[in-house]
Amino acid sequence: YDESRTDGTEWNLVNGVKREIFPPQLSVSKPENGLLKIAFSGISSGSAWTLERSPMPNFPTTNVVGTVLSDSNGVAVWYFNLALYPKMFFRARPAQSGETAR
Repeated sequence: YDESRTDGTEWNLVNGVKREIFPPQLSVSKPENGLLKIAFSGISSGSAWTLERSPMPNFPTTNVVGTVLSDSNGVAVWYFNLALYPKMFFRARPAQSGETAR
């Protein structure tokens, strides 16, 4: 199964360990000082992720907001200047070759 697209409970029958599985979540916080805080959680610690923006929800064209490394809790965070583009849609994806985290 594709763990990043699955939610539920996993039981390890050998050692009896139970683990809850949650799909990654993209969340946008209320603007502070003109900046949106965009967080992608539920991902591997130390992995590189790229945030893309588009004026349309089906992402016919995209621009990269930035690439960051997720923290030790598996959360990647970006800050977006709302004044530049007041109406945007966002999506996160694994960073590609040549995209460096800042």
